[in-house]
Amino acid sequence: MSRVHFTSTDKYSNRVIQMGERPENVFCFGAPGLDNIHNLKLMSRENLSENLGIPNDEKLGVVTYHPVTLEKDTADYQISELLKALEKRSDVYWIFTLPNADTGGRVIIDRIEEFVSAYPGKGKIFTSLGQLKYLSLVKNSELMVGNSSSGIIEAPSFELPVVNIGNRQTGRIRAQNVIDVEEFREER
Repeated sequence: MSRVHFTSTDKYSNRVIQMGERPENVFCFGAPGLDNIHNLKLMSRENLSENLGIPNDEKLGVVTYHPVTLEKDTADYQISELLKALEKRSDVYWIFTLPNADTGGRVIIDRIEEFVSAYPGKGKIFTSLGQLKYLSLVKNSELMVGNSSSGIIEAPSFELPVVNIGNRQTGRIRAQNVIDVEEFREER
């Protein structure tokens, strides 16, 4: 068990202390990954478009949707609802980053591939972009949709509007740029 704890917020530091850890062993350092937003020379929209082979003149939207490990057998329904909602935004070129390897990830990948096939010229899939390209994409996008922690952690640094879907990020502190919605196309 760890004796020293580094947290990203004061609220999380207080939680660790409430669990019985000694306050002198708990340090709030923020989210260290955010340092790269300021330390890296992020790509311009033109360079990003050329590098990724995407249009330079369309609005960009970032989509990352992971299976929710505590919600078995829901990935197909959830990703289908998300993609039906994206169909309504034909003014956006969607950049999909693929999900993690948890159960349900394969069906999410299959549905995303079907979507991009059905709407040629309106989106592109990337398994992984790496840090520089990904942060450059977030910087140059109009919005982010999905259930990735990136919407909670990195996107606020760019003041990027985020639609956070479902329960995967429940309990995490979020900025005002994040809108939480259920896994349905329309709120009930």
